[in-house]
Parts: sequence; C-alpha cells; structure tokens
Amino acid sequence: MKSIVFFNNNSDVGKTSLVYHLAWAYADLGIKVLAADFDPQANLSGMFLEEERQEELWPEKEHTQTILTSLNPSTLEVTKPYNDKYCLSVLQHYRSLMSMALEAHKPMFHLKPADGAMGSHVWAVKDSGKEFEKVARSIAESCDINVK
Repeated sequence: MKSIVFFNNNSDVGKTSLVYHLAWAYADLGIKVLAADFDPQANLSGMFLEEERQEELWPEKEHTQTILTSLNPSTLEVTKPYNDKYCLSVLQHYRSLMSMALEAHKPMFHLKPADGAMGSHVWAVKDSGKEFEKVARSIAESCDINVK
C-alpha cells in the first residue's frame, strides 16, 4: 500500500480542497483511495459526507466514531514530500467553482449545468479536470504509484 500525505502547518492554503479533488481524480483513474481526515475541524470529512451523516458521526461534544479519537496526528510519519515542480498553484484559478462543488458534494470537475456550472464555468470545469488529472498523475509518479 502506498501513502500520500499532505501537510502544511499554515491554515487556508488549500490542503483540504486539494486532497478532496485529488482523491476523486485518483478514483476516476481507477486507484483505490482512502482519504483520512486528521484535522479536528473535519472539513475534509464534511466535503465527502452529507450533513445527516455528519450529525450521526459527530453528536455534540462526543466524537467516538472518528479517526482522531484513535490516532494522535503527531505520531504520524510524513515521508517523501511532494515538491511543487508541477505548479499546483495553477489549480487556484478554479476557486470560483468551489462553492458549487461543495453544495453539490462532488469535485469541481464533475459539476454539470444542473449544479450551476453554466456559461464560462463549463470550460473551467473541463479545464479543472485536466489540471487535476495532470497533478494527480505527477504526484503518483513521484510516489511510484502506477496509474492507468
């Protein structure tokens, strides 16, 4: 089993959005994916789960069904960090699609006109899919993960 870990101690740099979209991109490429959310805010989990399921998992003041209760994030070993030689910053151009993606509970590159992706957003959706696939493939290659 190969592991890819994203870590940055700065907040609001796009880690959660990146991991969410890369998880979908890898799944679209036929790779089995487990996205583990070790952040106490659980924003990644919230992106994958419907609100009713979140309420089941996180009743007020009791979080016994989360990974965080069984693991201490500080004990995780981060290996083979990814160098931004393939310009992850290009993905920031798709921020306008993020609110639609969150509301639709799907990655931005799966948005349809019914989700609000109309007009110039249609091209941005297509372009974002290509960009995320390129980034996913480059990260997989640097981690020796075979992608079809």
